Amino acid sequence: MRYPRCSQVDGVVVLGFDQLEAPTTRWRAGTPEETAGAACWTSPWMQVEAGMAVATGLPVLVAADPSVREGVFDPEIHGDGVYGVGLGGPCFTGAAADLWHAAVMARWASRHEQVG
Repeated sequence: MRYPRCSQVDGVVVLGFDQLEAPTTRWRAGTPEETAGAACWTSPWMQVEAGMAVATGLPVLVAADPSVREGVFDPEIHGDGVYGVGLGGPCFTGAAADLWHAAVMARWASRHEQVG
């Protein structure tokens, strides 16, 4: 899948600020798949933007409040071009940020080789 605007960038940062707190939610209540829901959610649009970036093959750095752990902000799913860091301190430092930066720079170099 191709998104024209996404082809003009080399990486994406998605911020996950907690917007809805619901600490006692149940996911699929009353079914065999019932589990505790996430305590905090961010905007669903953040998931859409991250999904578009992943579908386009862009390196994605997700930075979320510690309480946000759903969807792309769940550390269990990071990998394959999705790198995660926490908000609240120097976010863009550390191993995950360094790996994301290297992937962005490699994509930039590849894109500019094709143009030149």
